[in-house]
Amino acid sequence: MTMMAESPFPAEPAAEIPLASAPLVRVVTQLRFSTIASLTRMEFIAPFQESLRGTYPTMNDQRGVQFAFGPDGVVETQGDRQWKLTSDDGWTVVLGPSFVSLETVNYQSRANFLTRLAQVVTALRLIVDEIEIERLGVRYTDRLVGDYATELLPKLVRTDVVGLAAGAPPSVAVLASVTQAEFALADSSTMTTRWGLLPAGGTLTPDIQPVEEVSWVLDIDCAVTNLRLSEDVIMERSEQLCIHAHDFFRWVVTDEFIRAHGGEI
Repeated sequence: MTMMAESPFPAEPAAEIPLASAPLVRVVTQLRFSTIASLTRMEFIAPFQESLRGTYPTMNDQRGVQFAFGPDGVVETQGDRQWKLTSDDGWTVVLGPSFVSLETVNYQSRANFLTRLAQVVTALRLIVDEIEIERLGVRYTDRLVGDYATELLPKLVRTDVVGLAAGAPPSVAVLASVTQAEFALADSSTMTTRWGLLPAGGTLTPDIQPVEEVSWVLDIDCAVTNLRLSEDVIMERSEQLCIHAHDFFRWVVTDEFIRAHGGEI
């Protein structure tokens, strides 16, 4: 019988347990690099598109969105031209002058995710070849709603993570409770984690869409900096980041969480 993980950073990676109804909002990885102005031109990025067109048949150009904090709160402004490639099964690749990202709402497994990422890295090398990746990040966002985010939460998430979301006396209504923790890991990667109870319409960060009911969100962002654009290097470090994120997730959730979402333990 599987027991809750003792540490979010175990010596051996936690075993993957497929979840039939995983509460993943999205999974995204991003490679950032110094601005390359040519990436805004259709004729320059054509080999990139052609390499991926079999999997991502639709391409549109768009303007990036930037968030700025001002006296009136968070303000959205338009950024640089980007290229958005989409598949028919819930996957998106976005190429901008200073980054490429792979995002999905249809995550199946780590192996499948890394295979998709390898395709994107290979396509990127066709047009830029030797560049330094300033930051490689992998981010997983989970959301619980309904009874899972309220009455059942203490059974699904370890007590020291639930915190005030379940610890207030009956006479007090907890409207929101959010925690952030940052870690520097032994392999030179970093991890930023955010989790908490949110009111209807609330969100942890501007890029996580709110929902119209109370929710509990877990957001795990693992990153490493200063890498060569090499398939072997990028894929090795990406897998490590995925493992770190999964280890933290397995430490946060209980065996009851796994069972409730279709996992077998």
